[in-house]
Amino acid sequence: MRERLLTPFQARSLLAGEGRSFFITERYKILEHLGRGGMGEVYLVEQLLLRRVAAMKLILAGDPKSGSNGAGAVERFFREARAVAALDHPNVVRVFDMDRTPVGPFLVMEYVDGTNLHAVVADGGRLAVPRAVGYTAQAARGLEHAHLRGLVHRDVKPGNLMLDRTGAVKVVDLGLARYRDANKDAGLTGMYDDNRVIGTADFQAPEQGLDSGSADGRSDVYGLGATLFYLLASRVPFPEGTIANKLLAHQMKPVPDVAGLNPDVPPELAAVVGRMMAKRPADRPQTMTQVRAVLEPWAADELPPPAAAEMPARRAEQYRLGLVDAAPQFDAPPPAPSTRRASADHTGPPKSGSTIHVLAPPSSLPPLPPGAAARPRRRWLLFAAVQLLLLAATVAVTTYLNNYARQGLNTPPVRPPSEPVVFVPFKAGGSTLIQPLMREWTGEYQKQTGGAFEYDPVGSGKGVGGLRAAGYDVAFTDVFLTDAEIAEAATAGKRLVHVPVVMGAVVPVYHLPGYDDPLVLTGEVLADIYAGRITRWKDPKLVALNPPLAGYDRAAAITVVYRSDASGTTATFTEFLAKATAGGGWPRATKQFPSDQVGVGVEKNDGVAKAVQDTPGAVGYVELATALAGSLKYALVRNRDGANVLPSRAGVTAAADGVPLPDDLRFTAVYAPGPKAYPIAATTWAVFDANAPADKQAVVAAFLDWATRQDTDHLRGLETLGYVQLPKAVAAAGREKLKQARAAGGR
Repeated sequence: MRERLLTPFQARSLLAGEGRSFFITERYKILEHLGRGGMGEVYLVEQLLLRRVAAMKLILAGDPKSGSNGAGAVERFFREARAVAALDHPNVVRVFDMDRTPVGPFLVMEYVDGTNLHAVVADGGRLAVPRAVGYTAQAARGLEHAHLRGLVHRDVKPGNLMLDRTGAVKVVDLGLARYRDANKDAGLTGMYDDNRVIGTADFQAPEQGLDSGSADGRSDVYGLGATLFYLLASRVPFPEGTIANKLLAHQMKPVPDVAGLNPDVPPELAAVVGRMMAKRPADRPQTMTQVRAVLEPWAADELPPPAAAEMPARRAEQYRLGLVDAAPQFDAPPPAPSTRRASADHTGPPKSGSTIHVLAPPSSLPPLPPGAAARPRRRWLLFAAVQLLLLAATVAVTTYLNNYARQGLNTPPVRPPSEPVVFVPFKAGGSTLIQPLMREWTGEYQKQTGGAFEYDPVGSGKGVGGLRAAGYDVAFTDVFLTDAEIAEAATAGKRLVHVPVVMGAVVPVYHLPGYDDPLVLTGEVLADIYAGRITRWKDPKLVALNPPLAGYDRAAAITVVYRSDASGTTATFTEFLAKATAGGGWPRATKQFPSDQVGVGVEKNDGVAKAVQDTPGAVGYVELATALAGSLKYALVRNRDGANVLPSRAGVTAAADGVPLPDDLRFTAVYAPGPKAYPIAATTWAVFDANAPADKQAVVAAFLDWATRQDTDHLRGLETLGYVQLPKAVAAAGREKLKQARAAGGR
């Protein structure tokens, strides 16, 4: 990797035993995984004969997540390729090539060495007025070019506007585009768009939410206006509620005054944004040419290049090209595909950062160039040279990681000045309670350290199950493992260790339209609601706690919403119910409600939040970050000392301070004593195998060391997301546990 003979992606592939999967046909070599596009996985590739980098979008056949089921998705994919290939403009990403592989079609596009405008604002805050307007005007030029050729984008948003290192903005992802001319569209829009909401709810024109097929160029004007709003205000126009709520807000609510959110925005420019986002298409600028004209007074004549901190750490020119002129041709067929190698009946895409397995068998590859068949010895030598290179690189990478593992937690690896070392990533999964935090940390960790990891928010129960089955290198759970579970893992050679990572709060959420008084709930009342003993909001027990409910008539019945999957959030909530009802009102803590539980069962915190938001009279429980993100109302909860408290950092910290800290760090702060203690305080642990291989131990331990340090920037934003930094004593104990675990394992 230091010599740039291998990219980090290729090194991970080698360590996974998938070195033959670098190539897609004989013309392209995969360099990195860039992410997921509108309809498929996106990779950075080298065009071998031209020795240049490009972006490749690949659809894996039969993958429901990529929308690739059936002929419609493939036809839509090829429609995108043909549509964009007809465009040639500096503000539109160009298409170079299109082809098929046994696992699906692919599209090769211009690679934009930069990032999207959504990420720029999300990481750095709102843009200066000249900069925001200048970028919007560039996007308008690219969309004007598309409109003049009969194409409507239908998904204009900051995430589809790429900013390169020179300051140029390019429109990407025309996978949802349609022709204005129905004859050119060949009926595809009507065939495959019926009953679908096309676009992104935060930036979608009102008419598009009602009928996607009716969108025209003025719908793109609305999306561009909402994009400019985001660039100026660092928030979307209508951030509250579910997707349905947002679509309705775009159709019914007046556009907020962006000048009220950003005092630097002149009132005249705020009026232009409002006009671009007019409810009626006839009231907007009718063309992108008109948009450019109304934006011109505020656009800078020339913008400086974006700051280096806004751009990816690795530049396109850092990739070493020209190592091979074409994919190796093998005299013998490759081994039979493993379960990890994609084939024509592949049922799911590779996860972000994982190897893509699309090397076609020799029989399906295009024939060699004329005369190549007469050079079997040269071809064999090329194959042997490549294999030796891969073997040497594998040894070098593994040796490096082992050396790093022996250096200890507080000694970072030596990094060459010209190129940062990117560690082999690890796979994590589990708690949905910390999903919003993990979304922040994945990018922050890579930015600060060069390390990388993937996180699957599958729930605490499935996370621990994935750790046992070796699918995850570390599991995050909101309920610690029992002695029996740890002993069972030990029989399989695993030594599971708990390290607390973060604390939070589980909150009872409710939906009572028009009820603005604070709602107070106790463990006893919540237990009666979830057991079906209290079914109406006017129940005497509820009215005794909340007298205004006596006059509330808009939602008499209570709809109980609960998690149907096994989760630490449920375990924390039911532990509170059991401890707060000493008389037996709730039997015990459980990770999962029984099948005959009263109410409506849905999966994950987001599912509970949506069900409560959509159901007047509903009550549920989620972690605080989800409640804040969905603008849900949450109740005050009576604690063990009889005080009614809201979730807060001080309340969760007080709960943690009120419990002893055992050596194995398996503690609970639920219903802890203290007048300020929040009673449903949750703790999330990282559980890992201290007997795991050295390379995995090294990267997992490095991340946990980073996550639990008290003096780093990534912990300062926890409270805004609804989480609580570990108390110093807990964090110190966790870091000590990391060192002990690795020392005992000889790592």
